[in-house]
Amino acid sequence: MPWKVSSVMDVRVEFVEKWMKDEVSFGELCRRFGVSRKTGYKILKRFREGGTAALENWSCRPHRSPNRTPAAVESKIVEIRARHNSWGPKKIRYVFESEGLEGPAPSTIAAVLKRRGLVRPTARRRAKGVPSESLIEPRRPNDVWCIDFKGWFRTGNGLRCDPLTVLDSWSRFLVCCHGLFDGTKTEQVREVFERLFDEYGLPGAILSDNGSPWASTSAGGLTKLSVWWIKLGIMPYRIFPGRPQENGRLERFHRTLKAETARPAAMTAALQQTRFDEFRCEYNELRPHETLGQVPPGRLYEKSVREYRREAWGFDYPSHMVERRVYSTGQINWGDRLYHISGALSGETIGLEEDEFSPRARIYLGDYVVGVLDFVTGRVNPAARSVGLMRVGKSCCEEVGSGGKDGLIERVSVLPMSLE
Repeated sequence: MPWKVSSVMDVRVEFVEKWMKDEVSFGELCRRFGVSRKTGYKILKRFREGGTAALENWSCRPHRSPNRTPAAVESKIVEIRARHNSWGPKKIRYVFESEGLEGPAPSTIAAVLKRRGLVRPTARRRAKGVPSESLIEPRRPNDVWCIDFKGWFRTGNGLRCDPLTVLDSWSRFLVCCHGLFDGTKTEQVREVFERLFDEYGLPGAILSDNGSPWASTSAGGLTKLSVWWIKLGIMPYRIFPGRPQENGRLERFHRTLKAETARPAAMTAALQQTRFDEFRCEYNELRPHETLGQVPPGRLYEKSVREYRREAWGFDYPSHMVERRVYSTGQINWGDRLYHISGALSGETIGLEEDEFSPRARIYLGDYVVGVLDFVTGRVNPAARSVGLMRVGKSCCEEVGSGGKDGLIERVSVLPMSLE
């Protein structure tokens, strides 16, 4: 036999029915139902005034709420959110302040967005261990550019799009968001960087992952593109494999880029690039950045003082080094033997610094340490990770104008670089 379930409404109706039968006194009736006489009179009063329907629970909502967000403010919050559907409470509050208005607290804005159904609940992620400091910590604009390809996707007409993004690490200024629709070969990527260098000047260093076309598995992780950067006085740095958090600023940016421009993708390549350009303009000039104190990146970024010159650097090695020109096969001649260095260095002049105590020599391309050549095995081994893999070169310091201890090149020279 199932249990009999009674709601509060059923008990109140039964109370009224028992009272109408007048079989027991009112006090005894209240004792049987476990209520006070005051509550019993209240139930009867509500029944006389509104019948059985009046016995339902009444709303506890106050008749007036002086602290409630004004309707005009709530409407403006919804309007801002409609224009920028990925902006959170802090960015929306910045819009109020930029217009000279007294905006509500971020918690109030969050409550309005939730009440209007404008936010989706997300699953909480477990915190992961993150290094206390990044691979390279910039101190001014153009110290470090972070580069990567956002994951490819297809446009509405089926064309593959590989967005190339370049972010200034210090100011978070989006230097480039360019969709490549003909592949990610070195030639296409170099054309993009030539336009960027013409417009914004040269950065001091470029931070990337270990993918193509800026990294390889050859000696020093070099490619034709990274060799070109070194010859321009730009030092390539790469995160350690499997540690995307070392380029976390760009990784987090890609999540925003995907939400704003690729969900869903545009129909054609031209329309997709238009989306990238519009997003870049909004990101740099309008969108407040929390890390920058809710200031758009465009207010902090300045072009580099290092102008791009089409001719590459010529390297002058110290007198104690031996210079060798790399053949088209990637080999050099040492004594009566050929040693393979890297195909990316074909046609370049490298410097070798011999070790006095072992048959080895450290290989340099300008100020960049390519690796250590073992004359016995004929292999090029990575340089030790415990020491810096770059030295300060006069040409770079003179160009940057920062030869002291606070200079960019000297500062980053003691940081490790991935050579895998």
